[in-house]
Amino acid sequence: MPKWSASSAASRASDELLHTKPPQLRASVAHVKAVTTDWARDVVERTIAALEPHTDPERAAGAFAYMKGVAPFIGISAPDRRKFLRAAWATLHEPTSNQLGRAALALMRLPQREYHYAAYDLIERYIKFADAKFLSTFGEQLLTTTPWW
Repeated sequence: MPKWSASSAASRASDELLHTKPPQLRASVAHVKAVTTDWARDVVERTIAALEPHTDPERAAGAFAYMKGVAPFIGISAPDRRKFLRAAWATLHEPTSNQLGRAALALMRLPQREYHYAAYDLIERYIKFADAKFLSTFGEQLLTTTPWW
């Protein structure tokens, strides 16, 4: 599995991904671009740009085996993932509840498990913007998109 490099410009990250990633990821990114809000698209692009340069194929293979093949991995430790995401998301404006939910769902649609973890990191970071309808609108999809154990 080669180490991929994403564009350093977050606004171009998903476009580059469409042309350089394996077909299963290209389809997911195309889907994300087609159905998300601008805020959600920005989150996904920043997340991809923050994590992809740190791909570690050996760690990814070990995580894949440990999790019994539940999803492919990029190979980033949780502390590093959180550090990279904190930096990438530092200048995001405050989301609406709907934007938060759509961004989390968009991250869940990407195949690598670190993006699923990023979806939950995003919710944790912006939970105060989730309204009373957040769980009923997004909860089931977020919890059943992929196994979460």
